[in-house]
Amino acid sequence: MKDHQPKADVSPYSTTFSRRGVLQAGGLWVASALLESCATPEQKIEWKSFSSQNFPYSTEYPTSWTTTVFRAGDEKIDLFLPNARNFPKLNIGIAAIAKDSKMSIEEYVSTLMKEESATISLIDPENKLILISTPDTKDDNGFNRVANSYPAFHLEFDFPDAIPEHQKRHKVVFTTGSHIWEAVLHGYSQEVQKNLPVFKRMLDSFQLRQSTI
Repeated sequence: MKDHQPKADVSPYSTTFSRRGVLQAGGLWVASALLESCATPEQKIEWKSFSSQNFPYSTEYPTSWTTTVFRAGDEKIDLFLPNARNFPKLNIGIAAIAKDSKMSIEEYVSTLMKEESATISLIDPENKLILISTPDTKDDNGFNRVANSYPAFHLEFDFPDAIPEHQKRHKVVFTTGSHIWEAVLHGYSQEVQKNLPVFKRMLDSFQLRQSTI
């Protein structure tokens, strides 16, 4: 019989992004009371523009959501939250690093998957990471392209014993030439499933700006 001991909670954000561009699992979640649910994608959603102060891009996000910046040392990640008082329930993060000219996007994703698989399995052997799609394979959610322009890799994480409940994560990794980007949808499993269309709309409205980071 499986031993259902309390497991460490999980987070898509840690201090490793600047080293290899990896938004790894960590232990940053704190206990948080369940508050009101965000609007479901079936309801009418109004959108507004967001222009990042940290990275050279703009996108759209639901007007009822809030934005903030996750900081850890020199690292910054743009966060989009339907409920800022319950950060673990659902959040979307976007960040980028300057691309290493010697590393292809395929090599980057391979390294990312090895490192993150090792990290999440240390937290709990039941945690899983799978590659859903590459730029050359079918993706039912359309996450193998960003803004119909940038080929992308779609990774899915499963945290069945996370605290306080089952969590999921979708990570889309793509390059715009000079930068590698990671967009992450993370939260309670049911909330993540309901908000896949929101994540898709944000990726579809992604626009690159001429800038440096």
